[in-house]
Amino acid sequence: MQVRFGPATSLYDTWREHTLAGTKIPSPDRETVASFIEPVFGLPDEPKSEDHLHGHVGEWLWHLLTKDNAAVRVQPDPKGDVTDAGADGFSIYENPEGALRFRLWESKKNTGSGSLSTSLNQAYTQIAISGQRYVAKIVGTFTAGSQDAATLAFMADVPAAWTQGDEPVGAGVTLATHQPLPGKPFKKMSRKLPLLNKPGQLRGLATSISCYDELAKTVRRYAWTAL
Repeated sequence: MQVRFGPATSLYDTWREHTLAGTKIPSPDRETVASFIEPVFGLPDEPKSEDHLHGHVGEWLWHLLTKDNAAVRVQPDPKGDVTDAGADGFSIYENPEGALRFRLWESKKNTGSGSLSTSLNQAYTQIAISGQRYVAKIVGTFTAGSQDAATLAFMADVPAAWTQGDEPVGAGVTLATHQPLPGKPFKKMSRKLPLLNKPGQLRGLATSISCYDELAKTVRRYAWTAL
């Protein structure tokens, strides 16, 4: 929630104070605070799709499990609305030799009874078909002064590297589910993304939480407490 409010820290403080106290925010602050919560969670009397809720929690699981890796140089917080077009996430990190690398991440959740492989295949297909467009949109967000010169110079070369499947770029897929995980959930990934065939270019992160639906609804309940 702190990320959702961004620089509007006084609004976040209002939301947090009332949430911890279990009290409702009075108008007009209530309507202002609600506008930060509604895009993903909806509102208590008009909730958003639980599919969107599950997907948003899945993106945050990936981010929280990976962002503190010592190699990560840049990894933005998940976007504020899971229906926004574009990539689910990306990382700029250093390889063991200290060279910069870029990884495009696609996030999927599976909270039904469908096959995990179906969800993963959808992610692979999305990267294969839309990855170039996602990369271009990401690179367009890097402006002069937003990062150090070395990072900006590296990102300038990422779109062409993606086209060729060159070593500085790679892809990752993260899956969040309540189902038990198979021993090798990502075994088809290299066949689905054949251009990315150099060591270290492909990564997968699977998270299985048996109470995933309950976890996501608990997050939403906290978001709504003060409304």
